[in-house]
Amino acid sequence: PAKIFCRGYYTGISKRIKKGGRRMKKALSEVTHFLLLCLLVSACTIDYDVDIPSSSINKLVLSACLETESPIICKFYTCKSNDKYDPAKEVNVTLKEDGQIIYQGIINQGELKLDYLPKAGKKYTILAQSDGFMEISAETKIPPLLTCKPGFDQEKSMVTLSDFSEKHNGNSLWITASSLHEQDITVQYQELYSYNRLIDNVNREEGSYVNNNIAITGFYKSFIRIKKTNVPLLDELQFVPFYEQKVSEKMTGIEIDIINASNEYDQYCRTYYQALSIPSSGDLSGMFFQPSTVYSNVNNGLGIFAGRSVTKYLFSITNQSDNKQ
Repeated sequence: PAKIFCRGYYTGISKRIKKGGRRMKKALSEVTHFLLLCLLVSACTIDYDVDIPSSSINKLVLSACLETESPIICKFYTCKSNDKYDPAKEVNVTLKEDGQIIYQGIINQGELKLDYLPKAGKKYTILAQSDGFMEISAETKIPPLLTCKPGFDQEKSMVTLSDFSEKHNGNSLWITASSLHEQDITVQYQELYSYNRLIDNVNREEGSYVNNNIAITGFYKSFIRIKKTNVPLLDELQFVPFYEQKVSEKMTGIEIDIINASNEYDQYCRTYYQALSIPSSGDLSGMFFQPSTVYSNVNNGLGIFAGRSVTKYLFSITNQSDNKQ
């Protein structure tokens, strides 16, 4: 009996030792995984300082957006280093509309202001050359005006857009909203609450809006974008514009801008927004974030030459005492 007891006693000790060893091994494994995760997070600090490639240095930079019912403004800069842009001097510019020259000459101080209103449906081409730089060129076409049936429910603070025209022109649609105040003050809404499967999620963020029996989860930061492939499917769009800041001047109305965007305008604004949307240092998604390249259609140079048409709808506000929305 003593041998049996001793054998059972030491066998029990052996089993407890093995079991404890397995627990220790599992604990060490979990600690190792945690330390590895901490190492990966610390190695992926969000600090992007992307240099301009050497091939982009010493080039002309063009910035222009042609819009219906607005004079033409084209700005030129020189890029001689990674972070230095100066207004270009003595730039020889040729601007054409459907192949016909509408301006040809030399500009100074890097800016061309032309008292000429671009037209929807027209194609515009620009050529520019300055001493020491390669000649640049670009082209764009201004889409037709896109109209719709607008509506605004002041009690619900909801905007409704329906019966869109020009839905099949092959262009993307951008929508922004602004509050209008006395003293000619305009403030763009930073949050547009809506749920519609046709809206692009490039700028969608989490958040909830609850007011007057309306509950909407998710908002779009600063703008709503409808991809060109989804525009023909768009029958009605509803959204609630909102911002949290207060404006001392009394609110008088709301402005809704419907932008029918050329491909150049659409790609530039989308990629520019993505380039600015760098995750904060506390956001783990930054571990997988890659800085994007901003779209440019300027041959032998940098920048953008784009066209767009804008339709504006204004709604008056009555008995508005709360300027938060």
